[in-house]
Amino acid sequence: MKIRGKKYNLKSQEVKVFLALLSAGLWENERLAQGYTSEIDWDVVISLSREQAMLPLVGNGIDISTGNLSDGLTREQNKAIIRNVYSSQEYSTKMASFVSQLFAFLQKNGLKPVLLKGMGVAQCYLRPQLRPLGDVDILLNGDEYRKGLEILSPLASKVFDEGVEDKHTQMIVKKKYVELHGTLHVHLTKKTDGILDRIQEEAFRNDLFRTANLDPDIKSSTAVKLLEPTRDVLYVFCHILQHFANLGIGLKQVCDLARLLYTYRDELDMDFLRSKLEELGYMVQWKSFAALMEMYLGMPAGIVPFTEFTTSECADASGSSSSGIPAKYQRKARRMLNYILYTGNMGKNRDVSYRQKKPYLVKKAISAYMVLCNAWRIGRIFPSMAFKLSLKGLTDGVTDLADGR
Repeated sequence: MKIRGKKYNLKSQEVKVFLALLSAGLWENERLAQGYTSEIDWDVVISLSREQAMLPLVGNGIDISTGNLSDGLTREQNKAIIRNVYSSQEYSTKMASFVSQLFAFLQKNGLKPVLLKGMGVAQCYLRPQLRPLGDVDILLNGDEYRKGLEILSPLASKVFDEGVEDKHTQMIVKKKYVELHGTLHVHLTKKTDGILDRIQEEAFRNDLFRTANLDPDIKSSTAVKLLEPTRDVLYVFCHILQHFANLGIGLKQVCDLARLLYTYRDELDMDFLRSKLEELGYMVQWKSFAALMEMYLGMPAGIVPFTEFTTSECADASGSSSSGIPAKYQRKARRMLNYILYTGNMGKNRDVSYRQKKPYLVKKAISAYMVLCNAWRIGRIFPSMAFKLSLKGLTDGVTDLADGR
């Protein structure tokens, strides 16, 4: 049983080509995929793309690239990529219709739903239909969460156990996974959740939202509400940190942040964003993800705010690159990418079937082992954060053990 992850060599030609094609597809810039030969193992590139849920964008990168890079693809490999791209487009269209109808139903019942993450952020992509979709995440404020749960549950084929404290319930409606959220909590720290509570309260009190039409080809489709850009950036970033610190985050979510920042680069409230990042204590993490996006995902330099580096950050014996990213953040970016490829999208490369197969005490022991493994890997990037989260994870595990959960 492989409970940890899958190792890749970041210097391999296959990893480099995967990142180059992903970047080219993300920004539709063929120059990002130049300089590579077709003499690579395309099975590895395709496997990486699937593990990161990024094959449609990699396919887009192949489509727009010039030269002979894709000459090494077999007919079957090429057909598999094309099928995946068409499947993503078809599913995105169905999801747009489903979400539009779902929001219309909720609004008809007097609710004010807000779309979070996935499909909402996908609207920032040059080709939204190439951003693979998963759950539909809906935020309902205050008492509306309970009302939304009451009116949607009868329509669901299955309703999972509710996270009562966080006001969070997952259900299956018309074969689609829907998650109702009453809060923006990400379970990093109590302080983080408290700040997100204030952001949510301010957003609903002052109507700090933007709207999007998920299916512009249908004139009657319902416009949905999304968090206004600055607060959306903060929430998406905290959500990334949440999963990065646990089972693992994927490049899909990092691409979401990149596209969100780029699309709204002229509309962000910089003072508010800076003050919240400093209050959260996540400025080092912010600069590290900025380095990751610039070094490996083709993010144009200077787009991510607050990436000016202090004298102490630049004072590194190993120097800095011509890009202006200090070596300290280059190392963090490399280790972050290594960890992201290791875990796969949302922990895809980790086998957690032990949770259903193993006896209770064995499950707890394996979970404790995974917490410590995570702490070691994340500790090489964000030491303080790793220590706090591993301590929280072990404490929660002991509490669950004592309570028989």
